[in-house]
Parts: sequence; structure tokens; C-alpha cells
Amino acid sequence: MKISVRALLSGLFGLMCIIALCLAGGSIRQALTVEQSAGEVATLAQLDRIIFQSFASTRLEWGSSSAALLIGSDRNEKERKAALEYRSEATKALEASLNGLAGLSLDGAAQVHRELTTTYESWQAIRREVVTASARSLALATRPCGRGWTSALSRC
Repeated sequence: MKISVRALLSGLFGLMCIIALCLAGGSIRQALTVEQSAGEVATLAQLDRIIFQSFASTRLEWGSSSAALLIGSDRNEKERKAALEYRSEATKALEASLNGLAGLSLDGAAQVHRELTTTYESWQAIRREVVTASARSLALATRPCGRGWTSALSRC
């Protein structure tokens, strides 16, 4: 069986084309994977910024609320107002971050979501206590509220 030079060159050229297509397909697949990873990183970076903003606002709320508890209700209007503003910012940011975490399909995102939700719920209870205590006179304000406030913040 004789193979002509034309058939041999055609077969060799066809084989080279198949190899080139496989390499191009692999490059396209890799580019799509990198693009998907970059999208996930961008989403996580935005979510991280929102969570950090929430924690920063929570710290500021804690400082203003602590000052309001120490000053007494007759002179703490400015601190209570600042605490409520920081609380609003922190709550909006935390709710946005919880919504973002709920939409993620990454490993561990559900656990982080549960932990943040649990901490947020306990934080809400302590916030209610602080609002009540900061509205009372300094002599009536309870120290356990302040300790609970500090220990809850340290868990964040």
C-alpha cells in the first residue's frame, strides 16, 4: 500500500489543525475559569467592604452608646443621637452583607451567614437594653447592661 505525498501532507496538516484547536479550546476554558474567579473575587471584595463598614459603624455606635451610658440621660442627647445614626448605618450594611452572603454558593458562606445572623440577633437584644438604660438617669442605669454591651462587642 502506497501513500502519496499529498495524502501524507494532508493527514499531517489535519493532525496539526486538530492539535491547534485543542490548544485553543483549552485556552478558552482557562480564560473562562479565570473570568469566573475574578467575578467571585470582586463579589467577595464588595461583600468584605460592606461587612467592614458594618463593623466600623457598630464600633462607633458602641462608643457613642457607652458615652451616653456614662453621662446620664440629662446630658447625653448628642451621644444618643450619634449612636442611633451609627446604628442605622450598621444595620443597613449588615443587612446588605447578610443578603450578599445568602446569595453566595461558596463553601462556608452558609456557616458565616448563620454566625452573623445569630450575633446580630443577640446584638439587637443588647441594643434594646442600652437604649432603655441610656434614657434613665445615671443613678438608675444598670452596670450589667454595660458589661453585656462590652462582651457582645468583643465577639464581633
